[in-house]
Amino acid sequence: MVKIRSELPRDAVRIHEINSLAFRGSLEAELVDLIRFACSDMVSLVAEVDAVVVGHILFSPVHMVSDDGRLLDGMALEVMSVLPKFQGQKISSDLVSAGLRVMELQQYPFVIVVGLYQYYRRFGFVPAVCYGFQSQWEDLPEETFLIRILDYKTVEKLSGTIRYRDAFDVSIQKPADFGNLMAGCCHGNHNNP
Repeated sequence: MVKIRSELPRDAVRIHEINSLAFRGSLEAELVDLIRFACSDMVSLVAEVDAVVVGHILFSPVHMVSDDGRLLDGMALEVMSVLPKFQGQKISSDLVSAGLRVMELQQYPFVIVVGLYQYYRRFGFVPAVCYGFQSQWEDLPEETFLIRILDYKTVEKLSGTIRYRDAFDVSIQKPADFGNLMAGCCHGNHNNP
């Protein structure tokens, strides 16, 4: 049985290992470490099977700058990973669903993710452009910049640019780096709910 819980300090090394193995490289693992260090208001959950951590999901704050200059805080699903041995067992779906419940409880009006629409649509994500939102990175393909609206009244009649925290900017120096993230998520991690 899968248990989803908040990350504890003792989980950091294991989470780094899971991200490195799931994405077949260190980019995502280093991003998680950087966000953990720089962002005290992140939300990090782990999935356990038989008391062993086998999956991880991380959300960090973003803000939307509306076309008329207003700011609206939201969250980004930054990284989600499951050890290859445990992929295809719906653990990633459990992590995303649990994470979205936490976002709703914390009353965030929206969650964004850079990912595959074919995977994330099952959780209610759609291309952000459908609501008039865009990424700060103009070269990012619209079909990979997704949003899940959690509070329609707060975001209705708004449009604008969603910006990541500086910690994310440091790791992603140019939109082409998203190609590395997208390639990593196609290694079975997002294709096997």
